[in-house]
Amino acid sequence: MTNTKINIAIAGDFCSFYPHENEISNALRSELSSHELRIVNFEGPLQIGDLHTAGSYFLKQSKDSPSWCLNNGFNIINLANNHAYDFGKEGLKATKQSFGNILTLGSGYWDEVYSVTRVEISGKKIGFFSATSADLSSLKDRWTDLDKYGCPWINHPCVNKVIADAKSKLDYLIVIVHAGVEYMDVPLPEWRDRYYELVDMGADAVVATHAHVPQGFEYYSDKPIFYSLGNFCFYKGEDERYPERWNNGIIASLEICEDRIHAKAIQTFFKNKIVDIDNSKSAKEYLDKLNSYLKDNEKYLKRVDENVINLYKKYEEWLLLGMNSYKIRPLSLRNVYHLLRALITGGLSQRVALHQLREESTRYVLARAYKLLSKTNL
Repeated sequence: MTNTKINIAIAGDFCSFYPHENEISNALRSELSSHELRIVNFEGPLQIGDLHTAGSYFLKQSKDSPSWCLNNGFNIINLANNHAYDFGKEGLKATKQSFGNILTLGSGYWDEVYSVTRVEISGKKIGFFSATSADLSSLKDRWTDLDKYGCPWINHPCVNKVIADAKSKLDYLIVIVHAGVEYMDVPLPEWRDRYYELVDMGADAVVATHAHVPQGFEYYSDKPIFYSLGNFCFYKGEDERYPERWNNGIIASLEICEDRIHAKAIQTFFKNKIVDIDNSKSAKEYLDKLNSYLKDNEKYLKRVDENVINLYKKYEEWLLLGMNSYKIRPLSLRNVYHLLRALITGGLSQRVALHQLREESTRYVLARAYKLLSKTNL
């Protein structure tokens, strides 16, 4: 019997306000073409419809962004992410329709999104399930959201059963998750445990996006888990200031064999408006460092704590903002400005508060930070 191999490439976040300025190098194009299935996370809808955001921040894609993805060889488009609903149902539906007959994942009505999409290739049945966290894009409540349009929530109680039931009819099942903490270089233990659980339910690989920086990957029960692919191409313009590692990405390269999935990370770098393969020594050393955190629990938890303490104030500020509450200590011009603005405008934003209370990573980060700061063992 011949050992049929199927190659799948999954790229990180794509969003470009000016896609005509961006391109993929010939080397990367050749690498992608060696994979039968090529997936990218299309983060942000076309600017069609009214804004549906918690605060003032939103993402939008150029009307030319869908064709850019298709012209560069992607043949499956992932739409499940926290910005998918920034322009509401109209924007998300228009975005999905803009890809024509190309397969999209992670958007639709309840029964559509809480099911596994099946692709048959080389005689193998491969399933895909793509979902996001408890953000404004996700359908979270069956009692109220059954007839709404959006993305599946990765932590909905039905997800484990969806995966387990689907796996019994498939050869392989790949789960794509848009979740985590932005700019953390290691996954939170809560998300790590959740991805382990997805494997226990039947996933043969779990691939995550959202952090906008790369995180490491590991095998659990012989199944690969990529914790964050970082950005594939996230371009807002030349004058935009980008955080460190913003332009570093990982393409999860999955080789399906008869008995298992073999995984490797193709590192990429976006520079001078071109996405290229990054084979540099520094890139390899950086990925080795990220992977090393996942092999040593003491080192891993220390790095989690460092990240949480470094990042929690942002989430705390957002939560307080939603409740029209602000810190005046430490005394700073920023805090005084926010306080005066709240007094003048009445600043309460129940949508912001709702989002921050509901979104898992906000709660996880704040709970861990407060536990560390309070020096409690409870």
